[in-house]
Amino acid sequence: MVKFIPSPRIPGVLFFLFLIFPFTTEGQVSSNISVMDSLIAESVAAYENQNSDGEPVHLAINLPGEYSYFEAKILKAFKNKYGAINYGGKREGNFILYSLESVSVIYLPNEENSLFSQQKYKRKVNVRYKIVSAAGAGKDAGGELTHNDVITEDDLPELGNPVYPFTITPVPEENSWGYLLKPAIATAASAILVYLFYTVRNN
Repeated sequence: MVKFIPSPRIPGVLFFLFLIFPFTTEGQVSSNISVMDSLIAESVAAYENQNSDGEPVHLAINLPGEYSYFEAKILKAFKNKYGAINYGGKREGNFILYSLESVSVIYLPNEENSLFSQQKYKRKVNVRYKIVSAAGAGKDAGGELTHNDVITEDDLPELGNPVYPFTITPVPEENSWGYLLKPAIATAASAILVYLFYTVRNN
């Protein structure tokens, strides 16, 4: 936040307006599908394969048709972890079946919203998965991985991708007081700035 030091040339009211409309710098926010990619990679990285004879991993991937985008991401994650991968081959020996059960994103109201800043939302991205291995290859694993953060109204257009409907979700409606007061405050502030500009210039 940039702080302004008032001077004799800046009226107190104008200084107050600078304070209630702070300048902030927001970091770049990852898209919903990028967060899902990261969670899937995390699920693979956490899996422990117990095969000790050096046999390459025989991998199969099971996922609903609408999640076909993630097939290459899952395969890449296993290659990064184990190196050589026999994909779609025999289902025996050092065999692993990765099932992507669901991915989702929701936006929730943020209790810390202010009338003097842009609307913010809590974002929750969730991935459900299951890993089943052949006997002796490793312990079965699975469950949910969740990413939580806070995003702004300006971030929303960049988060979802219309090509992948599972990355898009409704945004909570702003409460009626905030909806009515924000435009009124902005209009009043603009009017005061114009008035002060001409008053100071004429004096």
